[in-house]
Amino acid sequence: MIERLAAQWVFRREAGLSNCEEEEFTRWVKADPRHEEAMVRHERAWGSLDRPRLSGQAGQILEGLRRRRVRRQGVRLVSAAAIVAIAFTSFFWVRTSHDPLRTEGILVLAPEKRLLEDGSVVELKPESRIRVEYTATRRQVVLEQGEAHFQVAHQAGRPFCVVAGTVEFRAVGTAFSVQMDTGALALIVTQGTVAVEETNVVEQPEASEARLAQSATTPMALVSAGRKVVVPREVKRHEVSLAEAAVPAEEISEMLSWRIPRLEFTETPLEKAVELLNQYNTVKLTIEDRDLAELRVSGLFRADRVETFVHLLETNFGVRATRTEPGFVLRKLR
Repeated sequence: MIERLAAQWVFRREAGLSNCEEEEFTRWVKADPRHEEAMVRHERAWGSLDRPRLSGQAGQILEGLRRRRVRRQGVRLVSAAAIVAIAFTSFFWVRTSHDPLRTEGILVLAPEKRLLEDGSVVELKPESRIRVEYTATRRQVVLEQGEAHFQVAHQAGRPFCVVAGTVEFRAVGTAFSVQMDTGALALIVTQGTVAVEETNVVEQPEASEARLAQSATTPMALVSAGRKVVVPREVKRHEVSLAEAAVPAEEISEMLSWRIPRLEFTETPLEKAVELLNQYNTVKLTIEDRDLAELRVSGLFRADRVETFVHLLETNFGVRATRTEPGFVLRKLR
């Protein structure tokens, strides 16, 4: 487990970490001397692969490893370099090979996303697990490990509940994230309102209508959009007083930055790379010189890091970027 997590951290740091992710990484490294030792090994291994992100060769490396695994079935690949490369597929969901984006040298890497039967959408942070338990009167998801973000589809009379430990987070039509840590649960609400309640229904999804009605009127806390609350994992209503707090939009964005896709370009025409980046950002890129459209670019970027992409173009590809009201205009450096 330590080796796999170290490999994933190497990849995540190459793609770019948010402030919250940097803090999470620091905590993980300091938690155990073996973590730091594993990071050193995997950083060296990543370097031995010549840092694929800089040349767009990550896909080729992965394909080579897949062919080796087919030829050598039953033989375990234990080198640090192999583990680092495999982390690409274990950390993110990757578009399949028949995706038309692959013909343009593009991979979109994003956290696992599940569409539930009622139309609700769940995004799972790496190493997270959920269990879905729907009944005719109740939509229940048990968070077993990690962190998940929920975009809840409205269904009158059929509440949506996320259960973690002895805590229940209940909504009807809203969006929120629940993070399970060692001793506590963190709720961040991005839309609507979520009720926090002590629960004993983890193993009883067929909760009675009477209990649901009672909990609906007496929640431990009602948390609205833009606010956060931290709850002990083993909560007892009479033993704890929950204090919710307002969180600036920028801070919420940082906390949930793991949901942001990463874009890998491999000899991708600049025009296609710009089109994809513009889909994810309000800061738009415009190519003024048409002969730049076929310029081939390679790299791995967070989809929201337009400035990082522009900096790469200016420092490595002979492009001049001029800031305008909607974004940047790209011209060939003369």
